[in-house]
Amino acid sequence: MIKFSKAHAYGNDFLYVEAAAVAGLALEALARELCDRHTGIGADGLITFASAPDGATMVLFNADGGRAEVSGNGVRGLAALLLRHDTRDAPEITIHTEGGIKRLSRLARAGTRQTFRAAMGLPDALRRIHLTAAGEALDVVTMTFGNPQSVVLGPIPRTRASGVWGRRSSATRCSATARTSSSRSSRVRRSCGF
Repeated sequence: MIKFSKAHAYGNDFLYVEAAAVAGLALEALARELCDRHTGIGADGLITFASAPDGATMVLFNADGGRAEVSGNGVRGLAALLLRHDTRDAPEITIHTEGGIKRLSRLARAGTRQTFRAAMGLPDALRRIHLTAAGEALDVVTMTFGNPQSVVLGPIPRTRASGVWGRRSSATRCSATARTSSSRSSRVRRSCGF
């Protein structure tokens, strides 16, 4: 039997397992088996983790068994798991990922819900592109924070938003701000309830 925890941020859910508990197992296959929403526990991914002097290390497997460098939601979930019994006012934790080091600060706690600010790093390979998806012309900014990201600029057409782009959650409590200067340095601050 494998001991696991399950957590979510933005409805993006992950299973968390200590790396030592699954050492020697085929983790790609384990991720597919555990993350299957019909025959397994169900999740968007499996995160194996181990303690580190300043926090933890993690490896992320998507539900299809493929590896991913990092997930901001997965990182916040791991921080919440590791700090769930920490009673300090504003603890900080570092998570070592395949997409680099991510530093998190807990901003608030209400019962089991924790809110974090995650320093995901500066974006790399920042560029603006125009593309067509589902018949809609989109203006998009692409970048990487350890894994590929994209931001659709402008409004998403209301007539297509729920079916093509996914449901929006009214329970989401998150803010993101970004500043870009002419020297291409950027700062992104994101805090999310968990």
